[in-house]
Amino acid sequence: DPTIAEHVSKLFNNENKDDDCLKQSMGRVSEGLHSRQILIADLIECDTVRQGLTNSDVAIRGHALLVLSDIIATVGPSYLAHNEVRFLVVFMCDRLKDHFSMLGPSLQSITALVHCENLDKEDVQHIVRQTFTNISLPTQLTVHRRTVYNLLSYLLDHHLSALLGMGTEFVYNFIQAVDGEKEPRNLMLMFNLVAVVSSQFPIDNFVEDLFEVTACYFPVDFTPPADNQHDITRDSLSAALRVSMCSTPKFAKFCLPLLIEKLSSEVKIAKVDSLRSLVECLKIYQFNIIEEYFNSLWDLLKVEVFHTADETIEELALDAVELLMISVSRQIFNLGALNNLQTYINIILKDCKRHICEPDLKLVWPSAKILQKVTGASDPVCCTVLQTVLPLLRTQYHNMSMVNQKRIILEIYIGFITAVRNSLHVIEVPTAMTSDKEEFLGLLLSNLNGSEVKLKPASIAGVAALLSIQGLLVQSEIQQIITCILHIALDTDTLNTDISFIRKEALSTLSFLGLKYPDAVKETMLPTLLKKREGGVDTGPVLSALTAISTSFDIIIETVPIILDNIDTDVEIETALDCLLDIAKTCLKSDRQCRQYFCDDVIRTLLTIAMKRSETDTTGTETETVQKFAVILRTVVQQLDDDFSQSVVDLTMETLIPQWTAEQTSVAVSDSSTLKLLTLVSSLLCSLPRTVPVPNFREISSKLLQEALHNQNQNSSTTASKCLAGLLNKKHKTDPGLSDVLK
Repeated sequence: DPTIAEHVSKLFNNENKDDDCLKQSMGRVSEGLHSRQILIADLIECDTVRQGLTNSDVAIRGHALLVLSDIIATVGPSYLAHNEVRFLVVFMCDRLKDHFSMLGPSLQSITALVHCENLDKEDVQHIVRQTFTNISLPTQLTVHRRTVYNLLSYLLDHHLSALLGMGTEFVYNFIQAVDGEKEPRNLMLMFNLVAVVSSQFPIDNFVEDLFEVTACYFPVDFTPPADNQHDITRDSLSAALRVSMCSTPKFAKFCLPLLIEKLSSEVKIAKVDSLRSLVECLKIYQFNIIEEYFNSLWDLLKVEVFHTADETIEELALDAVELLMISVSRQIFNLGALNNLQTYINIILKDCKRHICEPDLKLVWPSAKILQKVTGASDPVCCTVLQTVLPLLRTQYHNMSMVNQKRIILEIYIGFITAVRNSLHVIEVPTAMTSDKEEFLGLLLSNLNGSEVKLKPASIAGVAALLSIQGLLVQSEIQQIITCILHIALDTDTLNTDISFIRKEALSTLSFLGLKYPDAVKETMLPTLLKKREGGVDTGPVLSALTAISTSFDIIIETVPIILDNIDTDVEIETALDCLLDIAKTCLKSDRQCRQYFCDDVIRTLLTIAMKRSETDTTGTETETVQKFAVILRTVVQQLDDDFSQSVVDLTMETLIPQWTAEQTSVAVSDSSTLKLLTLVSSLLCSLPRTVPVPNFREISSKLLQEALHNQNQNSSTTASKCLAGLLNKKHKTDPGLSDVLK
């Protein structure tokens, strides 16, 4: 077995190309170092290594340095003691002064060293100082620049406190090192480094220089090559640049003028990048920094909202306006000077108000979007905007003669309600909305009770918006809404295909009422629906309304028995079955109480009704109806918990299996009766989860097999085959019951 010295000699032999041999030697040397048979200092001082590191041939020196870095990496970060790390740091940094072709191996060695656990503050600072001092980075090869960027990135992530100890020395040298970078991958690294340096280091003396290092690339002009191997795009570069430019408020006095300048550009990319950067800046800049640019920013942003045809630009501009007012509000609250806040709100209101009051409504939507956006800035902003705008909108509504114009005003008003509801800043219902809602609700209800069809969808949406703000409406107003919406939902005229969308909107609002106001629905709506049903009103719309409000357990236990009664008495049975299926699809997944109710009551009732109808059906006309029963049962069982599923098995074994067995031994049974029973059995047993066992599996499988093979009715035979396949698929391949059936 070769000695460690011989393995070292093989590693440092520049002519050795045998990878397996080198790998073996590297492992042996690593073991020797770990067992302390040889120390790292002894390794460097041994003749083979020393001759390699001091050879006059730079290729040999470079090879020796690379091998040494590989050894350091191989022994792991915890191996080297503190004094050994210090010795190697000094040694490797001295190699940076060597021939330029040694730069790559030297940097690789230093990179291996910085991962050592015993690297201390002095070591980190020595590495960085020597790197900045001995490497003129802008003049180096791309790969070497990237190595230095990665080295700095690692040190900033893992040894930030050590680098902070260098203070402005680090900042100054960093700026000199990264200035003028052009390679895309390096730029991505450099932008991220600038973001860390600008936010963590004392940059006061170098703010403009550090900002210009990155700002010179704004906006990014980059087209990736056809073979974009590194997946760097203009958008990814732009995003990284944005992070660095917006990383500190100290950049504001240089960044905001640049963004204002680029916002005036006719180039879309420049405009979009500027808006995105502005949005990020406004999130971190205090208003005392932004204040002097407020008017300039507002003038540019309102133009983008009023006149742009690009949705992206409009959306970004609106976000910027909202953040601008959030910044104002935050600063004013800190100072306790609400009068100053009013000044800035009035600047925006002045430009938007006049467009809302114009009779041609040309710029009413853009103005409304701006004001709806700023309502979320703070409570005072919201109240001021609503107090000013809502009365104007009502006046405009009454002044308009054309239905389409009235509809637009309604939609804008609803937009303000929605904005308040969605706002993260507005905690309580604004007083302005509370005082105005009575008149607005009256207007909506008048439209809903009127004859103008085109205003009804917007009016229903308006009612839904008012309902969505908890605490805005009193009980009597909610009852008024219920009565009005229910009237539309039950109006048979709305079944007309031309206006059926109105009924759909009404039913959707009933669903919302059932979810948010169950007590009011039970108190007002359910009695009305029962009275309508008993009074001979067309049952279809009543069933649809019952289905719509069935969104919570408290209501479902009231509505489902009514629907089941319709099924049992054969009144609008097809509609009733569809309604029950809709309830099962929408409510069972999220409500365990509903699942238990369906399991305990609904399934048993459905089976009872289905079997009764099957017994009285001598012509086979009920087959399609039973198929619908089966669809409902399957939908319910598939959503049940395992503990509920077991009761489904028990019910099946108690009711369906005995009757099916009896029919198999009877000569008088009809084919349609067998088909219906098989359909029901399949819908229940095949929908169970795998974890729920089916008792008498072998017996049931045998009966299904007999039906599949010998029943002369093709539909019955097919149904039995599918049921048997479904049961077999639930068995694990090692289950003995499965092998018995397959035999």
